[in-house]
Parts: sequence; structure tokens; C-alpha cells
Amino acid sequence: MNMDETLYTNATVLTMDAENPRVSSVYVADGKVVAIGEDASRHAAGGRKHEVLDLHGATLIPGFHDNHIHVVHMGDQENRVRLVGLDTPEIIAALREFYGDQRPNEWVYGSMWDYTSCPHPHRRFLDEAYPDTPVLLTQFSGHAAWLNSRALEFFRIDRTTPDWPGGTVVKDPDGEPTGVLREPAAHPRIRKFYFKRLTDPRFNTTALRAALAALRAAGVTSVQDNTWLPQTLAAIRRMHAAGELTCRLSCWSYGESFVMNELFRMKKFNSEWYRRGPVKFFADGAFSSRSAWLIEPYADENGNSGSGKSATQIAKKIKPHLRLGRSCAIHAIGDRAVREICDAAEMLTQKGIRVRRSVRVEHAQLISPSDIARIRDLGLLISAQPAALTDPDKDIGLLGTERARSAYPYRSLIDAGVRLSFGSDYPGERVYKPIEIIHMAVNRTSPERITADEALRCYTIESAYAEGTDEIKGSITPGKVADFTVLSHDITSIDPAKIRDTEVLYTVVGGKVVYARELNVTR
Repeated sequence: MNMDETLYTNATVLTMDAENPRVSSVYVADGKVVAIGEDASRHAAGGRKHEVLDLHGATLIPGFHDNHIHVVHMGDQENRVRLVGLDTPEIIAALREFYGDQRPNEWVYGSMWDYTSCPHPHRRFLDEAYPDTPVLLTQFSGHAAWLNSRALEFFRIDRTTPDWPGGTVVKDPDGEPTGVLREPAAHPRIRKFYFKRLTDPRFNTTALRAALAALRAAGVTSVQDNTWLPQTLAAIRRMHAAGELTCRLSCWSYGESFVMNELFRMKKFNSEWYRRGPVKFFADGAFSSRSAWLIEPYADENGNSGSGKSATQIAKKIKPHLRLGRSCAIHAIGDRAVREICDAAEMLTQKGIRVRRSVRVEHAQLISPSDIARIRDLGLLISAQPAALTDPDKDIGLLGTERARSAYPYRSLIDAGVRLSFGSDYPGERVYKPIEIIHMAVNRTSPERITADEALRCYTIESAYAEGTDEIKGSITPGKVADFTVLSHDITSIDPAKIRDTEVLYTVVGGKVVYARELNVTR
């Protein structure tokens, strides 16, 4: 069903357009929305050759738009063993089942383990299973890793290894490494190791294909991607030329490396399919590795408040990019890191540098209530990922009951008038399917829960606003691109507890069906 013109009819169409919020039909031609509602029916009656898709009451929405994801890493996760929810013996069993008998020096990779199910990771457990094979297991946030002795030797990490900027070797009481590293990607040798793997053309293409297949099945039509590497962008361009892209991408550069950012800046982009995105920076780490920067110490690690960049450091990094008209996306999970970004934005505003809609705070999982109004008044964008809501008990252990209750303050942000968008941060978080993520945002027990309609807006038109593309997508409005997701139910009107049971029936990008389930429709 890929004709140039199609009438979608007998549907519940949630347009995300305030002028026509609900209609029953949409007419598409040449990849764009031509007409909606009664106008669509009149257009179809005009005699032009078109196909009709009767959705029999299914719900049609703007395509889900993920505001923050790591597409290549996502595809890599789809192709390797995932350790979500497993304890130590289960992790060893999963690795053995997936890899079988490994020869020495053939790496064993795994990902998505976490402290809640595996609270005491140690190299000796991995050594028993793999004494001669290097093992590297990435914690789900990406901000910690668990290695065996062979891998530590490969990276020349031992009891004498000093901390590196932002990272550390977790050690036993006797000073020997446990095998857990915090912020491993900041370590020079590990960074070089990752870089070599991530720049391989075959690796990029294989990972991108796996990620795109998963995204279209989840109803995702646009992503804002931590692309970073010119080699990954080159793979995206090749796939577009071959007609393989089934999702639009905003491709971010890595601002923490001058060389990488400059190489990325010189590449050619495509405004419709792979556009130039913001420059990415980091202001702190993550909750689970206790490296996110908090105003008060962690509840379970007295004296440790994490660490991060000061307002002066942040302002210095983003100032030249803002002056060139580039947007900046700054990772900040802790409330102290968010405050420093607010301070930096005020400093730059006083110097006449525009920050409104040009500075994004990525994640913002904990925000001091006093800073929410500042965020609104400065025009900062909050790019949040409710997938982080998967383990509230862990948050209580890390932050204490009161802070955990006020974390992920979506209700407060929306009520204050802050522009809030949603995504997954996958595989930095465990879930990438928008339906599951919306379910979590709506059904949490915290007073910070929001409605399904608000969550859907955050995952469509607000994500487009954050990307700077709300004039061409994010709502079902004549003239915008025909990017749709068709759902089995209207998630804004069903019992919120049943949202996660909703299925994706179709994914449409540029008027072309890129994913379809068998269902009772009439064509």
C-alpha cells in the first residue's frame, strides 16, 4: 500500500493540532498531509486516483518521535545478549548460552545489567567462567561497566590506576579493583577501544538495520540521535541512498571533542531525512553510578554528591556554538547539574547570547522546585525520558523517599509552562517502545504523573518542537509530512492501566507503510 495518494478513513485521528484535535479521516499525497476530516473526504471525492485504507475505528496519531536515543548502540544491543533483571549466576548462564565456548582474546560483550538485580558485581565471578577471555559488560545506564581480570589487564587497569576525569576504578578494601569502572568511556584506552569498534563500517550498517527494524515496529518515525561519529553519519547516508531509512534522524555531534565535532560539522546533511542536530555536552553522570551531581548527598552514600561541570565551564563550552546559531543539548541528571546549566544560561543571556529554545537539558531527572520557573523564563527545553521510571525502589535507595517522590517532575514542569518532550535514551534506559514509556508516565503513583493526552503530546509535537521541526511534523496538519502511527486503541480514552496493552498496527513514514501487522482492514 505505497501509492502516492491514500485516504485513511473510519479512524480516530488524534491530530495534536489545536484547531482540529480529532477527526476521522486523512488524505495523503506525495508524502504530505493534504487534507483532514471532511476536507479529506471531499478531496477523495474529487476523482483523483487513490487508495483507501479503512481503519475500522483504529487510532491514527502523528508518528512517535523519540527525543533522545543512541541508534547504533540500540542496534548493537539488539544483536547481543541482554542482561536485564538477571542476578550474577543468571548473567553467567546467559553469557555461556549466547557465546558458547570462546577462544582466548575473543571478547565477550553484554549489556543492561544493573545493581538492583546484581548488587555486588565482581571480577572474580567473571574470572571463574572466563579465565582467559576478556569480558566487558555495560551497566544499563552506560555510565558503568563490569570487567573480568583479563579485560582489566588488556586496558592496563590495576590497583595503581589513578582516577580519570569523571571516572574511577571501584576497589575492594585491600585496594584491588573489583572489576567495576565508573564512566569507563572517559578512560583513554577504553575510549580508543570503543572508537575502533564504533567506526567500523560493517558494524554501523548492521547495527543501524537492527535498530530501524525495532523502531518501526514500535511506531517510531523520527529520532534525535547521539550520532557523534562521522563514520556513523556516513552509514546513515549510504542507507538513505539505498532507500533503507524508515525513520527520520536528527544527528548530534559530540561537543566534548573538538576534533570529532569539527569532522562532523564538515559533513553534508539532508534536511528531510538526516538533519544536523545539536551539539552534545555533559554536565554530570548518572544516578546508578552515583556520578550525577546532586545538591544534597546520595541517601546510600553519605558524603558523595556526585560531580559535574560548573556554570562557568558549561558557558565556556556552549558559547561558541550558540554564537554560530547551533543548539546545544546538555546531559544533566542531578539537580545541582541542572542548576549549573540555569546559571550558565543566565550568564550568557546577560552577555546578549540567545539561549531560548537553543539550550536543551537532557534527562533532568531531579530538579530543585526553585529552578523550574528559571527554566521556563530562560526558555530552556527539557528533554526527558520516562523510561527511567522503571525502578522506583532503586530511586528511593539512591535519593531517599522525599527526593525520589519529587524526581522526574513532569507534572510540575507542564504546569509551570516549561516545554517538555519525551524519548527513551535507549539503551541508556531499558525501554524504547513509546507505548510502554507513556504507560509509565501516566500510571506512576507520584503526584508528578501526567495524563495520556499530555504524554502523547510530549512524544509527538513537543519532540518536534525540541528538534526545531514542528513546522513540518509532529501533528497531523495539512502541509506537514505524512508520518503516522496507527494504534489498536485510543490511549487517551481507555483505562490508563491498559495503555501498555495497545498495539502498533501500522507505521507510516512519508506516506509509505514501513511496518504493518495483519489486522482487519479494508483497502
